[in-house]
Amino acid sequence: MNDKKIVITRPMLQSDRFKRQLIDAGIDKNQLLISPVIEIEKIKNDPKIDSNSIILFTSENAVFNWDCKNKNKFSCYCVGLNTTNSAKELGLNSKFLGKDIKSFIKNFPQKDKNDYHYLRGEDITFDLTLSLKRMGIKIRETIVYKQLAKNLSDQAKLSLQSNEETTIVVFSNLSALAIVNELNKIKLSNTNFLCLSANIEKTLKSHGIENTRISDQPSVESIISILTG
Repeated sequence: MNDKKIVITRPMLQSDRFKRQLIDAGIDKNQLLISPVIEIEKIKNDPKIDSNSIILFTSENAVFNWDCKNKNKFSCYCVGLNTTNSAKELGLNSKFLGKDIKSFIKNFPQKDKNDYHYLRGEDITFDLTLSLKRMGIKIRETIVYKQLAKNLSDQAKLSLQSNEETTIVVFSNLSALAIVNELNKIKLSNTNFLCLSANIEKTLKSHGIENTRISDQPSVESIISILTG
């Protein structure tokens, strides 16, 4: 294993977990810098959801920021195993429908006549509600959190400007935009960008960043495989 630095930019909950996963995969903890560029802030509301409705979650943050004292009364469909497991731990009858939004829609039970309620963040890259309505699905949505841009940490900035090889991992378009804003203030040195998807890479390249790589699959496991390869 070389001594390159890896900058983790996910929100703090996911960054902490990703750091543990990388350490378990054999990466030295001293190589890892956590510097979230997105902060999650709960939006206080109380959506009126019938217990017969099925909740849709495309992010773990929506699960944790939904104000409901009786989550065990609800069933939900989820994107991603972490979201599915977090919902289950909070008492929901949760079902995994896919590792990403495309597989979620592909696996969605189109013939049932349930009512659905999508709980989501303020900023999204894909309009799931519109897509499901076009399929004839009856769905409502409520925003339960917002994503606030944060500055890169001073330690992360120093690493990005040093001659030390540094990989900055980018998991969302929102994070990419926050990073781009920060990079206007610093001069990159030996830095490359590992992107979860082609859309994220496109966002970075549209702002003049060229040293990028796309994950083989849009999954944490694929990212870890690249970083440990």
